[in-house]
Amino acid sequence: MNLGAKLKESLPEAWSEALAALGKMAADAGLRLCVVGGCARDMAMGLRPPDVDLVLEGDAVKFAAAAARALGLECESHARFGVATLRSSSGFRFDVASARTETYSRPGALPDVSFGSIEDDLRRRDFAINAIAVELRPGSFGEALDPFGGLKDIEAGIVRLLHSKSFIDDPTRIARCARFSGRLSFDVETETAALAADALASGAMDTVSGERIKKELKALFEEKPPGRGRAVAAFSKMGVDSAVCSGYAMSAALFLPEDLAAESETAAERFAADGEFCGWMAGLAAASIGNARDVMRRLSGRICATREEERILEAAGEIDAGALSAALESAAGGAEVCGALEALPLEALAAFRAAASPQARASVDDFLLRLRGMKLEITGEDLARIGFGRGPSMGAALAELLSRKRDGLLSGAADELAAARDILNSGSERT
Repeated sequence: MNLGAKLKESLPEAWSEALAALGKMAADAGLRLCVVGGCARDMAMGLRPPDVDLVLEGDAVKFAAAAARALGLECESHARFGVATLRSSSGFRFDVASARTETYSRPGALPDVSFGSIEDDLRRRDFAINAIAVELRPGSFGEALDPFGGLKDIEAGIVRLLHSKSFIDDPTRIARCARFSGRLSFDVETETAALAADALASGAMDTVSGERIKKELKALFEEKPPGRGRAVAAFSKMGVDSAVCSGYAMSAALFLPEDLAAESETAAERFAADGEFCGWMAGLAAASIGNARDVMRRLSGRICATREEERILEAAGEIDAGALSAALESAAGGAEVCGALEALPLEALAAFRAAASPQARASVDDFLLRLRGMKLEITGEDLARIGFGRGPSMGAALAELLSRKRDGLLSGAADELAAARDILNSGSERT
């Protein structure tokens, strides 16, 4: 099958012209260059890939450097790994790697790599839909290399494992299986599902480091809706959640049929300071509501969570969406809303917002938009000037004034100072 037309349809003209030029350069040097993997899969499906992955039978770093000089491109090389990245001023990015083979010294380990052919490179991949290559040589431009039937699997809408021991060699492929199933709305092929279940039952996930598991969770919750919800559901259905952490159950309830979590993440991130909000952790928190606190602590330990990530996950585990919604619905004013919400990390707050009742969700939005950033116009210096002593009493007075302001009882510095004098006159906080 020739995918040349689909390649040109799925990429901007400048990209396809650059690929043709690179293919000719490789052929002139006696080398073979192909588009591979998920990029080839997306092209076959008529989708535009986010970037282009190329595999060369030869020295990718040397070839990329020569291509950059000849075509006026930027080149970033990583000689140790045999890979390079080509970029243009028009915005394309091509990742070029030397064709390779892989072996595993033990289950769950990262692979040992050696150079090989295009066919070798396809053979090392996880699923048939990702083991497709597209030729770039003149005369055969666009010809598909599909030794494992990936194009038929695309037509059938299935994710099928290439090798029976693949999940044992690298159990994170089970998580990727769930992601591809969700992203593409494909079914997991029957034998592949059985192999995944067998691998998980044998404890295969226990051989994977916490850092790698966290990387897979991050990739899962960075998927785009609606594929993210389907991927979360597949992750749970396949039993990856409890295999990662005993007793842990991931729920897709806030992601399907509508991704309420994504809407809440957008709402929370809009009001966050730079670097304050972690979107994928908010997604994980939303999928984790209802798990016991001790389970969330174990999950944090299993994925080597940072202290802040641990705080987010523990807060998610403590959320009782029904009780917290009821508290917000009966709140007498902004101060009570803040009292109920301000201790939650922003990611856990986004998770709760997705699970909250409509009325409670409106209170969360008011907290994010108005109450959370509300500040007094006066300071402790102003209180000292009217007679407050420095110390806990001044702090308590400032907190009381802020509560009144959040309840709409104070407006402006004059109101705040008048209320401060009332507090002072009713107590004994004089210098």
